[in-house]
Amino acid sequence: MTLASLVLEIRRRAAGMPQDVPRGSAIERAALEVLKDPGGPVERILAALVGISQGEAFDLSILDALTPETIGLLDSLAGEVANFDRRDELASAIAAALIKQP
Repeated sequence: MTLASLVLEIRRRAAGMPQDVPRGSAIERAALEVLKDPGGPVERILAALVGISQGEAFDLSILDALTPETIGLLDSLAGEVANFDRRDELASAIAAALIKQP
């Protein structure tokens, strides 16, 4: 699974929730459903990126901020580093970069 398809699945599930559910809550619920048991490297990277895997308060607004271009670049990075078992370092670096952007 690619990061793009994973983000798309989260957004699809969120869009399918009742209209009275605020968008932020819908994204959060959908992400928790999809990432509750992150098995593959892409799932683990995304879970670490939004903070789910670390047991800390997570920031799912990152998912809304990701443009298609950013997702494509992240997919490329994820593919490169997944083979070298450095997923946590990648996710931490990307999260730090996203937070620092204006």
